[in-house]
Amino acid sequence: MSAWVEGKLDLKCSLDVLRKAIIGIMPEWEEHLIVDPEGNIPMYRYNGEREYNGKGGDKTVQLCIPGSGRPNTATPPKRGSHNDWGFSRTKDGKWESTFADFGLNQARTLENQIKSEIALMKAKAIAKLRNFEIIAQEENNEEKYIDIRVDSSVYEELL
Repeated sequence: MSAWVEGKLDLKCSLDVLRKAIIGIMPEWEEHLIVDPEGNIPMYRYNGEREYNGKGGDKTVQLCIPGSGRPNTATPPKRGSHNDWGFSRTKDGKWESTFADFGLNQARTLENQIKSEIALMKAKAIAKLRNFEIIAQEENNEEKYIDIRVDSSVYEELL
């Protein structure tokens, strides 16, 4: 029997932005993500059984990174758990992560990785809107860098 953990993330964004951020962190997962805006994706355990919500029904989510226990689904590369890993938006618009203990170390770092990836996405979007030039983008280990050439008139606006 595994221990399932739910944790609210200090993160507000659309489902599509969350999906893109996860893909930015782990591009290998793109073809494996299961998305349902209505939140009707059941969570599966390592043994192929559904996870229950404690209220007589299935635990369901809006975005799922499948584990090896999900029937008829390939497990994403570098996925550290046999249990599914899911995300649901709470009533206040923040996201909640549901994961099992096998992937706990991976899950602990995910919130900061998602926030960093969203910040990178925002920087690129602002650069594009303002017609700034993206000079370089690189990744070293787990850090990503982006250099953007900003027109001097922007500095005048800020001063």
